[in-house]
Amino acid sequence: MPEKIAAASKTILDGMATAAEKETAAAQARLTDSVVREARALASKIQYARLVPMGLLALICLLAYGSLMLWAGFRIDTGRDIPLAAVLHMPSGWLISGLCLAAGMFGGGVAAWEFAEAETGWWKKGSVAILCIMLGIFVLINVF
Repeated sequence: MPEKIAAASKTILDGMATAAEKETAAAQARLTDSVVREARALASKIQYARLVPMGLLALICLLAYGSLMLWAGFRIDTGRDIPLAAVLHMPSGWLISGLCLAAGMFGGGVAAWEFAEAETGWWKKGSVAILCIMLGIFVLINVF
């Protein structure tokens, strides 16, 4: 009788071990799938707080560079002494002013969001936003 009990116990324990291994493997597979899905979701999120200001800065620099080249070419071609401030009276002066103001407003919004979330470093973004707004106003004033 003890042999039968031992054999039945061994069968039960082996069955439980097999079931436990199957459940562990299934749980690991679900965990792996969940981690992969979450990693893909996080990787696909666009960091607008970084991309938008960088894009606006690139566009401002491109407009300023194009305006300076236009000014230099006109000055070289005509031989006339045209002040550098004339660059601001070109249509790109309006665009640069508007883009600086837009960058300042966006940066101010991001800084306010970070301040509300109690994150550190919000004051740096706020300072840059104020500088962009001041630059936009300065350019706008000089356009007139």
